Amino acid sequence: MIDEIFRAAEKGYKVHSAKVGGNDVDMNVNRINAILKALPEGHKVTFDANRSWLPATAIEILNLSNARCWVEQPCETLGECAHVASRTSNPIMLDECLHTYQDHIEAWNSGACEGVKVKPNRLGGLTMGRQIRDLGLALGWQMHIEDVGGSALADTAAIHLASSTPKFNRLASWLCHDHLAIDPIQGQGARNKSGYAIPPSSPGLGATPDMDALGHPVAIYGE
Repeated sequence: MIDEIFRAAEKGYKVHSAKVGGNDVDMNVNRINAILKALPEGHKVTFDANRSWLPATAIEILNLSNARCWVEQPCETLGECAHVASRTSNPIMLDECLHTYQDHIEAWNSGACEGVKVKPNRLGGLTMGRQIRDLGLALGWQMHIEDVGGSALADTAAIHLASSTPKFNRLASWLCHDHLAIDPIQGQGARNKSGYAIPPSSPGLGATPDMDALGHPVAIYGE
């Protein structure tokens, strides 16, 4: 995991996501401490449990480790994450348990987090993504504004939203283009350039997909 962070750092990335999880407390504490010790100067890391901890496990690990940085989605449910947030000193980032506008309201009311992932494709598109982003601005949240992966076209849409967000509320954005087997907008869209992604300035998303690369549609809907 440390090697992956250094490879990403060579490409300019300065904000990293390190995976933790499982019920082995010592393993998680050792992993967190080792990554923090090796982290390049000026770089940041979020420890992402992807819903895998029970509340007691999360509380024990976070209070035993040296981590005082962001922890993402420690437990399965919003209520469990709120329970952990009230008993640890880490800022909590929520992701998988947030689907609707009401989910975000409940996260605020329960004190479950200091930040959220804003992913337009999971929320229902850019319009809803912008509404959630604006709610986050009003509540003082910090946000990762990105998409769920799968295409550089979706990344580009999310980077447009991220670029219109005040920098103090915008933590970072994940990009999937390094992981793609097929890229329907090669040479286009928002790409990592020395750690930064700049949205295109041409109309619309600023990228035109290669329809042949996309292949035949799975389904066509019409009157």
